[in-house]
Amino acid sequence: MVHRMGRSTRFSEFITIGAEVFGTIIPTKSSENEAAFTIGATVNFNDNHHVLFSVGRDFAGPNDLFLYAAYQLTIGQGSK
Repeated sequence: MVHRMGRSTRFSEFITIGAEVFGTIIPTKSSENEAAFTIGATVNFNDNHHVLFSVGRDFAGPNDLFLYAAYQLTIGQGSK
């Protein structure tokens, strides 16, 4: 079972920063209990082009490092 808690704040139209704490409390046969955190941001270059990234690590359980980066292209009727 995985539990998550997170929060994000939009500082401007250009950047949103967030953080998350999550963990498993009922391990499966192939995993153990773990708790971890990540922090990240979304950078909005304009209404269509965005870059997302985050980094985090375990503070209980395996000593894993989490990295994520992505480019997002927003298209459709909501775009200007």
